[in-house]
Amino acid sequence: MKEIKKTPVMYGNPDSHIDRICKVLALPLTPQDDFTAEDVPKSDEPIVMFGVCPQKMGIIRECWRVGRQFYTIDSGYLGNVRAPFHKFRNGGYKKWFRLVPNDIQHCGAIQYDHDDRIERLGVSPIQFGRGDKILVALPGHIACTYHDIDIDTLPEEITQEIRKYSGREIEFRGFPSGGTRERFRENQFWKRLKVGDIHCTVSWGSVAAVESTLCGIPTISLRPCITSPVCSSIISDIENIEILKEDRMQDWLRGISKVCITSDELHDQIRALK
Repeated sequence: MKEIKKTPVMYGNPDSHIDRICKVLALPLTPQDDFTAEDVPKSDEPIVMFGVCPQKMGIIRECWRVGRQFYTIDSGYLGNVRAPFHKFRNGGYKKWFRLVPNDIQHCGAIQYDHDDRIERLGVSPIQFGRGDKILVALPGHIACTYHDIDIDTLPEEITQEIRKYSGREIEFRGFPSGGTRERFRENQFWKRLKVGDIHCTVSWGSVAAVESTLCGIPTISLRPCITSPVCSSIISDIENIEILKEDRMQDWLRGISKVCITSDELHDQIRALK
């Protein structure tokens, strides 16, 4: 019997990025106000959403609870910013995307054995100098909501944990508050690493972990994320943190490159869900 494919529920607000995708694919948009967590168990079509907010978190948690498939769309992990580890200078916000099944990031190892997509992204790791400081990249509102983190108590809690294993100076970097322009163009994380005084970074699965790795600065990610296959996840490693070897770096980049997709590839992958 031929498999009957199901039309995905394209979930979001009018005049948003997901709405524009719907227009390209000729799919109906389900407005956020018309679909709540209570509606999740009522059918089993895959849900597709762009980004995460508190309202979407309710949908995600209910999908996890009942086993309903969902996909999140967001910026690609690489290729969207001008940075020294990008060989091309045509990076632009939302040039590359990711489509993640049942999560907001790919957290496991991704198998891809070719360099063609790395070359297309124009990614080439660099090696900044290292120093003595520990740089803690505090999570933003979305990450705090997703991981149930209390940002008000977090600095003291992480300081106490680090002090069990290291007496190094700790510097905190708050999440950029000026929107995407500040985060991706004016206040990029790699620019702080370029100073050359950082021993390692600590984050909660953010852009900071990716950029640290690409800049040759060891990182500890305290929540699962795209760097999890190649970085530490425990503070006790902070004084003996592993330096990523070239072959593992290349394998990791191949995997990331597979899931950094163009808008056309994104549209094709959503079509394949139908």
